[in-house]
Amino acid sequence: MGQLQGLTANQRHVLMTSSFGNVDGKLVRYDREAGDKFTKGVSVTMPPYLEAV
Repeated sequence: MGQLQGLTANQRHVLMTSSFGNVDGKLVRYDREAGDKFTKGVSVTMPPYLEAV
């Protein structure tokens, strides 16, 4: 993910979003392991213009 737009976290996951203009966006989720290690990154391509996600 080149540029980060949104970031949120809870006890189990960290989620990051990237969406800029007419280019497809991306949602990436990482599992949060003990010691604040992030594993099992999963990404989903989202439609463009989702800056408000």
